[in-house]
Amino acid sequence: MFGKKTEKQEKSPVESEERVKEQEEPITGESETASESDNDSDAQEQGGAETADIAELQQAFAAEQAAREQAEKKSLELKEQLVRTMADFENFRKRQIRDRELMERHANERAMEDFLPIVDHLEMALSKTDEEAKKNPFVQGIQLIYTQFIDAFAKHGMTPIDAKGEKFDPQIHEALTQIPSVDVPEGVVIDQFRRGWKIGDYLVRAAQVTVSSGAPAPETPSPKETSSEEQDVREAQ
Repeated sequence: MFGKKTEKQEKSPVESEERVKEQEEPITGESETASESDNDSDAQEQGGAETADIAELQQAFAAEQAAREQAEKKSLELKEQLVRTMADFENFRKRQIRDRELMERHANERAMEDFLPIVDHLEMALSKTDEEAKKNPFVQGIQLIYTQFIDAFAKHGMTPIDAKGEKFDPQIHEALTQIPSVDVPEGVVIDQFRRGWKIGDYLVRAAQVTVSSGAPAPETPSPKETSSEEQDVREAQ
């Protein structure tokens, strides 16, 4: 009896451990499943957070890119506007200089034109004096005044146009008459009535001139004169 009882007592701890293991095994499996489920949930939450962060970064990058492109576009527009403004200012400055020079030239022209008749009369008076009269102090005074006028004209850029002996130029000459001449070729100025003047390339007053039409054509006898001469010859014979 005691031997059987002892064997039963010896087997009972092993059986107890097996029963404990059997009871513990399902519990361990359930905990592992729950842990894996929690890990998956955490991973999904972490992945979702990372995806949200990436999307937010992409949006921020796109917004920054758009702002940079807008700033570059605005900078380019301002640069083009600055270039146009500088070009407009340069054109305005040149136009102001040109207008001022034109105004000054017109002012000089009007002033000089008012003195031209006086100079014409002085030239006419001096041209009528002979060598003996030029020694007269009065005539010398007139010559001095005339020289001062010419110097004043030259100071303001005004130069005379002396046309006598020059080829006729309709741009600076005004032909009053045209006469034949054996000595002066056709189209050349024979005489000048009034001197012309200009400022630079601008014509203030054209020179009034007489132009040669060339040598006169030889006269051909008329038929009536020819028959009269032949009759005189016959009568003489």
